[in-house]
Amino acid sequence: MNADHQAATRRLVLMLAAGLGYAFLFVVRYRGLWVENDTAFFTRDAVLTVQRHSVLFAGDYPHGFLYTAWLASFQWLAGVSPPVFNTVVAPFVGITLMLGAAYLCYRVLTHSERTATLAAWMLLAVPEVVFSAVRGNHEKFNIAILLLGLWALAASVPRGPAAVTSAERVRQFTWLALFLLLMLMNAVTNDYFASTLATAGLLAAGFMVAARPRLTRSAADVRPLAARLAVGMAAAGGVVVWVMLGVYPPASQDFTLLSTAAIKLWHLLRTGRVHSNPYAAPAAQWAGSFSYLLVASFRWIMFAASLVVFVAFGRRLWQRRRVPAHVLMLLAMYLALGLLVAVAIPLDFTGLAAGSNLEVRNFTYFALLATPLAAMGLFAVWRHPLVRRKAQRVAGWSAVMVAAFLAAGVVKVTLDPLVSNEWIFYTPAERQAVGFFVAHAHSMGLWTGPDNRLVYMAQSLWPVTPHDNVVMGFKPLPLTADFLWSPVVVANTEAQHGWLPPYAAQNRVYDDGGAAIYQTVPESPFQR
Repeated sequence: MNADHQAATRRLVLMLAAGLGYAFLFVVRYRGLWVENDTAFFTRDAVLTVQRHSVLFAGDYPHGFLYTAWLASFQWLAGVSPPVFNTVVAPFVGITLMLGAAYLCYRVLTHSERTATLAAWMLLAVPEVVFSAVRGNHEKFNIAILLLGLWALAASVPRGPAAVTSAERVRQFTWLALFLLLMLMNAVTNDYFASTLATAGLLAAGFMVAARPRLTRSAADVRPLAARLAVGMAAAGGVVVWVMLGVYPPASQDFTLLSTAAIKLWHLLRTGRVHSNPYAAPAAQWAGSFSYLLVASFRWIMFAASLVVFVAFGRRLWQRRRVPAHVLMLLAMYLALGLLVAVAIPLDFTGLAAGSNLEVRNFTYFALLATPLAAMGLFAVWRHPLVRRKAQRVAGWSAVMVAAFLAAGVVKVTLDPLVSNEWIFYTPAERQAVGFFVAHAHSMGLWTGPDNRLVYMAQSLWPVTPHDNVVMGFKPLPLTADFLWSPVVVANTEAQHGWLPPYAAQNRVYDDGGAAIYQTVPESPFQR
């Protein structure tokens, strides 16, 4: 093993260790007692899958079943329940998949081991990407599959002229078979993100074909890669349609959703009437605008750096200078995913029933292609003579900035109360109190705070309530008779400037020292 290979191995091991350390901080920050919307939903689905021995049941996830089945399999094979696995073990799996897939993809797209390692490091400083990888939903698979799919496609094309031998045909067939297997996994994981990748890939292939006349020396290399990208992504789209129609019937409802989205978008463009504003909620989620800008600062730095590199390569292309085929593929995917982010913005204002803030969801995948461009820009700056003359000072300040961005990212990813008004953790006392209510109340409602923090906890731990009890957040409904008190509930309500019930005027029916349940005083003997 030569010195360069040993250095590359050390960098790779250090990167994976840092990623696993990040996942460790995420888990131990709240001792594994955390949950959010998607984590609760998929944990619930996995529990019901174990109970009913099927991924098809009333209320199942309509966009794919692979993540649910994967969670349920650990209950059957290792005896680890979905709530524990999804919040304690899955974050480590998500980080490992993301970093490993990113390194392989970036190395083949940049033809540089150093750039690939730096770009994978930079992913850890983008909170939106890391949160998608560590939280308990399907995106940890979708992120890895997108990167591995591009890696397989790019690796299937030989570098430079090569004899078409039987061994070469087998090699290309193997890579394409791997790509189609990845696309099948993507489609049965989530049909939306699978179709997003196929759409972006087809757009990128079109961009590569359009840019080919501007190339000179690298034009011959672009044609096979663009053709492979176009054919592969068209096949991926066919796999998605096949899964939606034949493999997983609940996903077929997305055809109706697609037509509804088109109608709503046309109505928005024609009338200018906004049905929802998903961008108002994040403003209230954070403790202040400065806090939000601080924890999201690297996102904008990464975007600006990648845009500068994209423009620089665009200038080279316009001047008919050489742009390597693999770099052109990276630029084309960057542009395609950026356009999908832009298209998602007006869709967010249509009030689409499938969810809001598609722009944020698409940005995660755009960031996956922006980070290697930003890394290429950083290496270009590093090679500048002025920077090299002050290498030690630049390296020192760079290390400080990296540590600061990673720390800010951890704070944002964990929705730490220092910067966030909406929290994802719960206490053992709150869990015990809600469990008591679920087990002993009958057809009653329990208010648990100003949002769905403890509703998600109840959904993941008790997917089916034995006595038709309802755990709720936000404003109490008329059926609410019980109200949860805990120091965290009070602090969270005050942070969100919400409403607190008059605990002193009610009967305390449960108290475990860290949480209590108060019940409305009956107005007559006939009320319970």
